[in-house]
Amino acid sequence: MVMEQVVEVADGGVGVAVEDLEQAGEVADLLAAAAREAIPRFAIGTPGDPSPLMLRSVYAMEKPPGEVPFLDAQMSKQGLAKLDIATARNHLVEQFLGAHEKYGYPEPLQWLLQVDGDAVVHKGTLQRLQSWNVAAVGALCVTRYRPFQPVVYRGLCTDKGGDMRSYYVQWQEVREWCAKYPQLLNPHGPALLEEPPEDALHEVDWTGSHCFLVHRSVYEAIEPPWFENHSNVRWGSGSDRIFFEKVKAAGFQPRVDYSVVAGHEAKMVLGMADFMAWQAISVLEDADSASPLAVSAGAQTASGEGRELEDVEAEVYVGDDVVRVAGLVADGEGVAG
Repeated sequence: MVMEQVVEVADGGVGVAVEDLEQAGEVADLLAAAAREAIPRFAIGTPGDPSPLMLRSVYAMEKPPGEVPFLDAQMSKQGLAKLDIATARNHLVEQFLGAHEKYGYPEPLQWLLQVDGDAVVHKGTLQRLQSWNVAAVGALCVTRYRPFQPVVYRGLCTDKGGDMRSYYVQWQEVREWCAKYPQLLNPHGPALLEEPPEDALHEVDWTGSHCFLVHRSVYEAIEPPWFENHSNVRWGSGSDRIFFEKVKAAGFQPRVDYSVVAGHEAKMVLGMADFMAWQAISVLEDADSASPLAVSAGAQTASGEGRELEDVEAEVYVGDDVVRVAGLVADGEGVAG
């Protein structure tokens, strides 16, 4: 809007010769506002090894006015030793915090959107995440390997001391959300609700670093290293969990925006459709119990009587991939990842 107003004023000749000081002040204010909008405030970064699909989706993503630098920690650059993911993410944060000095920006960058090299994002991802104006928020995504679970963790499950902690996966909450908003079940992965529901933003204990937006103040409040691996952390929770525990300890609340899905590239791009399909398959394998999933996903009747497999898959998985999923289920192999 500001840029449009500046153009209109300039076209009227006011930018060249003004009639009074008040009008000159208005023009100066508009030009100053336009200049402020052009100051880089956002950066998009990856720990490294971005796939062509990731790069294509980031390129197509809608961005704010001004320059939006792309930072690459180059964890797998040819000729360099491969960095572990925690070290790569720390390099990325260092690049972000020092970008204004390196590139001569008039002000420090304020927001860093980290996008993994195997992520595929919707074009509205950055604008949607930033629209909440919260310090740390991630897009909804699923794990790369089956069972395709949402990377949404809330509630301490076990705490053995030190770094040995586990949290509950909010699979039921996410399943009910996806059943309520089937627009998110894009068989190609990334998705976005055009109008975000008021309850789309969910507080979590931690989420993944697959696609998340963090304000500069969060990194400045945490003593480096921001990400770290511990030898006694197992089974994939790794540096993501430890980072978000540090975020909470610094007084910031991590959140996940359920209105936007970041795809996860494997042999195909995974999304919430794969999560829901896997949930339906799990019910089919246990036809003796009529769970809430069976009713909501249409996998069984309340009496436990199963439907035809193709009908179930058609309800949760749309497009050519229906055949792929149904065929694998018929063979008793589940959904390929």
